[in-house]
This record gives sequence, structure tokens and C-alpha cells, in this order.
Amino acid sequence: MKKIGLALGGILLAVAMGNNVKAAENLEVQIIGGEAESSEVKGGTLEDVQLEEEIEIEGYASFTATEFETVDEMECYRENTWNYQGYPSDTMSSGVSADYMILYVSLINKKKSAVDFIADISEIVVTYDEEYKYAGWLYQCDPNMPEPKYGIHSNNQFEIEPLYEGTYKIGCTLPNAVVNGKEQLVLTFKLKDNEVTYYIRK
Repeated sequence: MKKIGLALGGILLAVAMGNNVKAAENLEVQIIGGEAESSEVKGGTLEDVQLEEEIEIEGYASFTATEFETVDEMECYRENTWNYQGYPSDTMSSGVSADYMILYVSLINKKKSAVDFIADISEIVVTYDEEYKYAGWLYQCDPNMPEPKYGIHSNNQFEIEPLYEGTYKIGCTLPNAVVNGKEQLVLTFKLKDNEVTYYIRK
């Protein structure tokens, strides 16, 4: 009876798992569950982000501002670049009277489903001298491409699977007077329900 009971229990377990039993040839990472989510922030503050400081937003993402730079030219891959050889890109120039200021951000998905971080990042603004406000912009990057800092075309953007990393460039085109000025310069943006602040100059 014990052997019959164990065998029956094994059959019921297999039936209960249903579609969660994956064929051996499907070797991709596939998450099927996890703990409950929360939104507590740990490891730092989003109100004064520091470079290379990892900030945990529980149940959502691990956030790190990895690099900041000021450039007058920026490369972006063309649409469907990976479909043909050469990985062609376009060079965008800020012109002689402006520069691009860019904050590079890493986001590791801590949810139990794929996340479109591009959709979760909004209201990008750079404020100069607490008075002048400039609208920012956003690009997703692809670490699998030959130049991982290049932005990818909007039609090639992709969601980030659980526990995978997404990389993004959050930037603004600013006049030379602002770039070279001495007054306070602050980048702010929304990350889902969180307000994020990076002081370019204090």
C-alpha cells in the first residue's frame, strides 16, 4: 500500500505542476513563482543618488547610477541593426552651442515577471539654478551589442526578464551656459512611483 500511495502521489504531483514541467530542450531561465513584493528602499537614497551606489527597491528593482558624462556627440544604433552585418549607427551632434549630459543607469529586475523599465521612467527634467527647466530624454542600451553604451532604436527596445539587468542612458541637451555654469544643476525623473534625484552640480 505504501508503494502504491507513493506512486499515486507522484502522479498527482506531476499533474498538479501541469505546464510548469518544461521539456529538457528548453534551457532558458523560466521563473514560476516567488515571494510577495514590497516597495521598501534599501542601501541608499533615491533623493541624492551617488555613482556606483546600489539602491534596492524591494520587489521591483536594484538601481545603480553607473556613470555620468558630458559629450557633444552620441552614437545610436539604427532600427533592426542586429539583422545585418556591420551594426550601423548614426552619430547625433548637440551642435556648437549645446552639449549632451548623460547619466547611465543599471536596473536589475526583482519582480517575478518581465518589466518594461522604459515605460516606468518618466518626467525627466534638468533644473538649472532652481529656475530654468529643460526636458530630458531616454535611451535603452543593449549590453550584447559591440558598443554597449550606444542607444538602441525605439523599435528595438525590450523588456527585462526577472533577475536580468537593463541598462539605460538618461540625458538632456543643455546650452553651453548651463553646462559651463557654476550654479546648481539637478537631474530628476520618476522611476515608477519613485522620485529620483541626481545632483550634477550642488
